Amino acid sequence: MTIESEKTHGFVVDNTPDLQLGQVENGIYIASQDVANDPELIHKHAITHVLNVAGCPSEKLPGLHYLDVYILDLPEEPLCHHFLPCFKFMDDALKTGCVLVHCNAGISRSPSIVVAYLMCRRQKSLSEALRQVKAARPKANPNVGFLQQLQKEVNNYQSAKP
Repeated sequence: MTIESEKTHGFVVDNTPDLQLGQVENGIYIASQDVANDPELIHKHAITHVLNVAGCPSEKLPGLHYLDVYILDLPEEPLCHHFLPCFKFMDDALKTGCVLVHCNAGISRSPSIVVAYLMCRRQKSLSEALRQVKAARPKANPNVGFLQQLQKEVNNYQSAKP
């Protein structure tokens, strides 16, 4: 049996189907890539936009709006470099529909982006935003580097806004 580390790929190798879809707030859902590829779940929850923050492109279902943002699940990955395109896509999605934010396993990258969104757009503290995301997706567990960046960079991002 060969065990591969996260460092090898920059993401968690996830071969087990995970169809748990969590609603973070009205219009914002979080999950693994498996939900993003399930037309029934997408339709059932009226998802119109899919934000994929995995390190690889996602399969595209017809009739949905997509944004693929390539983020590696590495503590040193500069998460704040991805805030603006992710937040803009989420803001636009919420004007007309619902957005699903996913990565590969729905554990580190997508929760980190949703936490950052809640902190910047809803003025929540890191602990409040993380608690809200974990209530929707109990598996959520941003890597330690992302948590450090969220605490530091979101404060910088908020203070730099006009």
